[in-house]
Amino acid sequence: MTPHTIRMDERDNVAIVANDGGLPAGTVLASGLRLRDQVPQGHKVALVDIAAGETVRRYNVSIGLAARDIPAGSWVHERLLQMPAARSLEGLPIADRPAPALPPLSGYTFQGFRNADGSGVPVRLTDNPANDWVPAVSPDGTKVAFVSDRSGETEIWLMGIDGSNPVNISNNPFGWDGTWALAWSPDGSKIVYVEGDYPGAESSGWVQEDLFAAELLLFGLALAVLGILIAALGAPIGSFTTVLAIVALEPAFASGDWRYIPAAIIGGLITDGIVRSVRLRWRPRVAAAAFAGIGILSFLLAIGAGGTLVWSVTLVFGVAVASALLGWALGELVERLPARAPRGTPNA
Repeated sequence: MTPHTIRMDERDNVAIVANDGGLPAGTVLASGLRLRDQVPQGHKVALVDIAAGETVRRYNVSIGLAARDIPAGSWVHERLLQMPAARSLEGLPIADRPAPALPPLSGYTFQGFRNADGSGVPVRLTDNPANDWVPAVSPDGTKVAFVSDRSGETEIWLMGIDGSNPVNISNNPFGWDGTWALAWSPDGSKIVYVEGDYPGAESSGWVQEDLFAAELLLFGLALAVLGILIAALGAPIGSFTTVLAIVALEPAFASGDWRYIPAAIIGGLITDGIVRSVRLRWRPRVAAAAFAGIGILSFLLAIGAGGTLVWSVTLVFGVAVASALLGWALGELVERLPARAPRGTPNA
């Protein structure tokens, strides 16, 4: 997939992701910039490092101040921005910067028309309780194609430039209730249209954060399983540290952020110490809970140190504690499973 971004002005320090569904973390843009986060379609990505308090510019206009350091390649959303204090009405400046002189356009026409009385006042062309949208004026200015669901299905309709004689020209009983676009051929003899789904819920930043929390809980369960296995095998001290550091290699390579490695080593050492400090009969439960909770917490702190985690401290520790509780429950379940007698050994 070729990444597409839109930079509205050469002085902007953010660009807009235009790819359908957004771009995943690790994507390399044409400029060579690697994305640190998954960026939804239509959202902003930092093109350069933006220091806390620095202006974030789009259209070469300030859209806010960075609430904290935003590394290049990060998803720039509203929770990373803060607005300056509003000026008083008496202190509003007067725009005195003249617009740059642009060369006149040639070879272009404006798709517009005047009313019969010669005025340019907007006139409503349709008066129907149904939905009418996506109008497209024919090249000769005599007709308007538009999308409507007035027939009960989403169809393409055609009417006169004054709104007269609307006719269903697609007659498609399986019209798509989603996004549409219409365009006339240059000679006005054909109409081209495209239709598709509305953007999926997964493109929402809030949904992505919820999915991230769910992914972390599943990751915590996987760590809990590893913790139980390590404890059951009686692996030597340092085993949790080694395994967690190996697990951290994947996100470190994917994001280019090596903070994951020291965070994993610290988390592993703490887990090793906790597990070795309890009695043997409690080690599977403690290993599952500690490895899940501390492992998740170490990864979240590594993300937070990079300035790309938008969660509150309460949510960070909440997910870590939930992972630990799930790990403990899994360890308890495993301990309660009936032990299977070795083959050839008579049951008591």
